[in-house]
Amino acid sequence: MQEVNTKTVNLHSVLDISKTSELREQLLDLLESGTPTVLNAAEIERIDAAAMQLLSAYAAAADAAGIKFEWTAVSAALQEAAQLTGLADSLHITAAVV
Repeated sequence: MQEVNTKTVNLHSVLDISKTSELREQLLDLLESGTPTVLNAAEIERIDAAAMQLLSAYAAAADAAGIKFEWTAVSAALQEAAQLTGLADSLHITAAVV
């Protein structure tokens, strides 16, 4: 997805409730503008339920609005959290992006 107007969002190594407000605003801006997004999750070492909920809500809203998003990389921590919470499919996280 290397479109001219694509925005890459580099996610923090620790993605927890203390970081979700800032990320929420960034993702909302992207949704409102309809900007296709690439999420880089390569650095995530720890992620909590609040961050998983935020990413899940973003994925659902982007899907509903027809806004493209994809992952450039998914850390083992995010992969495990997505599998444990049952959100891997809704987040479009597959073994191909790990």
